[in-house]
Amino acid sequence: MTGKKKEMIVIVDDQAANLKVLFSFLQELDFDIRILESGEELMEMLSHTLPDIILLDVMMPGIDGFTVCRKIKENPRSAAIPVIFLTALDEVEDKVAGFEAGGIDYITKPFQKAEVLARLKTHLTLQSKQREAEQALEQQGNLTRIIEKSLNEIFLFDATSYQFVFVNEGACENSGYSLSEFQQMTPIDIQPGVDRAFFMERILPLQNGQREKIIFETIFRRKDGSTYQAEVHLQQTEYDSKTVFAAIILDISQRKQMEQKYQDLVERSSDLITQVDSRGNILFSNHISRKIFGVAPEKLIGKSVFQFIHPDDQKLTTAWFKKCLSRKLPLEKIENRQVNMETGAVHDMLWTVNFHYDDDEQLVSVNGIARDITLWKQAEKQLLLSEKMTCVAGLAAGIAHEINTPLSGILQSIQVIEMELAPDSLQNLEVAARHGLNLPAVHAYFKEKELDYFLAGISSSAITAAEVIKGLLDFSRPHKGHFSTHNLNELIRDTLLLARSDYTLKKQFDIHNITIREKYDPACANVTCEATEIQHVMFNLIKNAVQAMLKQEGQKCFLSLRTQKTNTVIRIEVEDNGPGMDRVTRSQIFNPFFTTKEVGSATGLGLSVSYSIICDKHHGKIWVESVSGKGSRFIVELPLSQNGSDTETEKKNE
Repeated sequence: MTGKKKEMIVIVDDQAANLKVLFSFLQELDFDIRILESGEELMEMLSHTLPDIILLDVMMPGIDGFTVCRKIKENPRSAAIPVIFLTALDEVEDKVAGFEAGGIDYITKPFQKAEVLARLKTHLTLQSKQREAEQALEQQGNLTRIIEKSLNEIFLFDATSYQFVFVNEGACENSGYSLSEFQQMTPIDIQPGVDRAFFMERILPLQNGQREKIIFETIFRRKDGSTYQAEVHLQQTEYDSKTVFAAIILDISQRKQMEQKYQDLVERSSDLITQVDSRGNILFSNHISRKIFGVAPEKLIGKSVFQFIHPDDQKLTTAWFKKCLSRKLPLEKIENRQVNMETGAVHDMLWTVNFHYDDDEQLVSVNGIARDITLWKQAEKQLLLSEKMTCVAGLAAGIAHEINTPLSGILQSIQVIEMELAPDSLQNLEVAARHGLNLPAVHAYFKEKELDYFLAGISSSAITAAEVIKGLLDFSRPHKGHFSTHNLNELIRDTLLLARSDYTLKKQFDIHNITIREKYDPACANVTCEATEIQHVMFNLIKNAVQAMLKQEGQKCFLSLRTQKTNTVIRIEVEDNGPGMDRVTRSQIFNPFFTTKEVGSATGLGLSVSYSIICDKHHGKIWVESVSGKGSRFIVELPLSQNGSDTETEKKNE
């Protein structure tokens, strides 16, 4: 036993399994291990106890790991404690966010014992050595001895002439210069690209007392001409009764190599990655910018990111950006189109945007990752058309078998009756005379017995059938997607009429045996929407409900259609008493190609297309509430107004 104080390691994780694994790795070593389950507990502990290193989980309830790390680094008392993140996150932006928060390293889950111990030992060693060096500078009596023995490079140079007065063995070994050679040089001589004016400006905050210490990165040149990247901790002190600058130099070549790896990942990414300042001016972009914007990354610096947005999408994107800033949203998504300035090509992009704010909640920067979904959007349009044509095929069959046949019979019956009763036909008069009939008297009889009313009803039926055909044809024809004001209740009624005429729903699922309950809010008479697409959504919801309910034998089936206008939205409900859905089905119901029907009987696109129509085009919401065995209720919410998006959507669809 040497009596040396054990190094204290604090593990912060809300998962008991993770804590157990890490504790099993570390307990065999001579560490003082403390276990905490939340960021709040850690902050309370740091108010009275400072550990040597902190293993901090990123994803925790309450305060997340990144926020906790920033608070640790903001407090001068705890700022020097190394923080290693524990995370399953493997995205570049997550790792960059961790380094920006002040973390020094990552340990990824699942944990590997060798990796955990190696990283801990490395950072504990670095922490220990840096602490030794800084304490040595404060203890001037032992300064020379500490400098000589330090594993870090340590330089002392005169505060006036800037000439080196002393360097330690580590600096001599790494640089290749001897102490006597150093004493003829200044820091400017070993920093390529740094002149005297720049150097003086850098150390000015120390000279005028504004700062006690400055930390910066630079490149040092060795005697053989090779270079290495270094982190410099510089402060002003006294040495041999002279004012000098003391610099602790950390060789960060390995760290920079790791950062370069992440940079390489960014550059190799097939997604567009950008960073802009608070005014929207581009600070960084990877090579994909050449494909999307038509501009090389280095030429993008300082340009506004908004200038590349398609003119028809600029208003919508600007409004979205302002909304994110006003609400201080940290992470949001948006879909818009970008224009290639070189070729004029238009790219549909799906953005994931991360907003970074300072302690005063002022925007600092915005990081964005955008995926080119142009091909996906083109495929989506084709799938939408395919799904629509599937509906039309069923409707066309209904027309052929259920409407055209009775319509022909009606029209033929009218023609025969009118022809056989025509008083100007000699044949009719002869036949009537043989039977003792007077045709004018027959016409009078018809009128008195209101038989002419029934003949008019036949004509009315023919007209009604023609209207149904017209509605089906209107539904199947391509539309440009113009927004206009419609009576939502009438749209739903018309869609229900179409569903009742659908051949498949009549013959295979017997829609006429379902009790349909309709409750429409009169306030929904004037709704801004794209009528055909809303009918498409309603047809899908009604069809799915009918098909689901008819799977249940021996049960009376009910379908409820409701509309309601609130202060903020128009609400549509389609509810059935079918078999309902379990949690897994509910979570996937709007995914493309997901279906609960037999293979080959459905495309699995109906609800996905409906989701796109409601959420993307109409800026509304659609979701399902369902319990297995207790039916399902689909809810659609449309905004009271489209805020000018109708014009934008029309142009985009055209």
